Amino acid sequence: MEGTGTMLAPAAGRKDGQLVAGRYRLASLHRTDDKSEVWRALDQSTQRVVTLEFLRSRDGADRERFVADARRMAAFQQPAVVRVAAIHDDEDATFIVFEDVAAHALPGPGNQEQKVQGPAPIAGSPDPLAVKKIKIGLNEVAPPEPVLEPAAAPEPPSAPEGASESPYEHGLEGLRTVWRARDLALFERSMLKEAAIELLAMARVWLAEQDFETRLRTLIAQARTRAENVDRSGLNAAIASAADSARGLAKQPRVSLPALPRLRVPSPKVSLPRVSPPHVALPSRPRVARAKPAAVPKVAKPHVARTPMFGRVRWRRAFWRGLSLGLIAAVIIVLPAEFVASVGGTLRSAFDQGVQTASTIIEERVKAVTSPTPSLAPATFELPPLSAYKASFESQAAYPTARPNGTVEWVVALRNSGSVGWYRGIDGAQASLTLSDGSSVAVQSTPYVGPGQVGWFVVHFPAPAQPGTYTIPLLPRIDGRGSLPDLGIYAVVTVAAN
Repeated sequence: MEGTGTMLAPAAGRKDGQLVAGRYRLASLHRTDDKSEVWRALDQSTQRVVTLEFLRSRDGADRERFVADARRMAAFQQPAVVRVAAIHDDEDATFIVFEDVAAHALPGPGNQEQKVQGPAPIAGSPDPLAVKKIKIGLNEVAPPEPVLEPAAAPEPPSAPEGASESPYEHGLEGLRTVWRARDLALFERSMLKEAAIELLAMARVWLAEQDFETRLRTLIAQARTRAENVDRSGLNAAIASAADSARGLAKQPRVSLPALPRLRVPSPKVSLPRVSPPHVALPSRPRVARAKPAAVPKVAKPHVARTPMFGRVRWRRAFWRGLSLGLIAAVIIVLPAEFVASVGGTLRSAFDQGVQTASTIIEERVKAVTSPTPSLAPATFELPPLSAYKASFESQAAYPTARPNGTVEWVVALRNSGSVGWYRGIDGAQASLTLSDGSSVAVQSTPYVGPGQVGWFVVHFPAPAQPGTYTIPLLPRIDGRGSLPDLGIYAVVTVAAN
């Protein structure tokens, strides 16, 4: 049986010409797979070509299963194609010896095997594997070549009475035996080919015995004879009788049937919707357009706005304001001058303090925008590589507006999509946003942003001097390490004078 898979190399220690078990001379590798390998060999004790199936695995369970299958195949008493000649199992190798029954036996009474004895080997003859090759299946092995002419093979015994004399029994019988054995490993291509040839030959013989052409001609002759022997006189008489009956019916007088009374069955009343008759438009007389008199445009009189003498006066507001001023004047006149001076000083100092606080806040804002980024503290831990830092855009505030040369303030949120956290104020671990020129405009607002968390960035940068709409790109960066991939973040700044 030919192997269909990829041919594997034979196991180490087995090669062509090697003597196995002191009896079998390996001739050629027939097939191999991951479990076993099959060799063609010469049994030097019987001078017959045999097939050796070696087990490649040395595992104990595999050996037991292999030997059990071999014994099960050897249990068949009447092999038709191959038989298990021997089972070898020791520490050196485990293999099965198959012997071709078809090449050394002929079918006889009781399906008993009858050996055909060949010539005995001659002492001193050359190596049997190097003299002559004969083809067994699809592989070639070398049996010994005898020096003397071989004796004539004995004639096969005659078949018993009642036995099948068909010469097409060997391949089909072997195929039947292998099928009963339920072992696909026993199938051989030569056996299948021989069985197919035998089956076709049997079909050809059966078709030749049937003689379909003679049968077809016989059937045609019988049908023609039956058609000629049909009694046409009876058919003609039946046709004539039917014609006479038809003529008699045509000549008979017509019979008038009595008039049947008419019965009036009231039908149910069904109210149908009223359908108005279609409206037919009558042709109208053509109208003659009359000339309209030209319209005279009306000239509006100029409106003269009347200006009051004292203008428009809101008397209620004037009353309350005058009353308030009068009360304040009365209080100042009534209170002593020292008290008024102390209250005025207190109010003036509070006003001055408020102005100073506001100017301080404005200066801090301006310094935060215009001053350089404060120095970062060195990291007290081992910094990961820059590839561990990643960010993705999360959200943003509405696009900002500013005055010329003013300060633009905007808010952006980024998500830490890397595997390490961001640390504010730490060199090599602080996340920030920069302009195209590399100047930092925002850093993370919280001290730590872990992986998967969202960090907020308050952006401050000076607005352009001319009014208009500007697109300012912003780039993420890890201060002290390098820039991160561009996320496409940009601020659309509207600069207006008002």
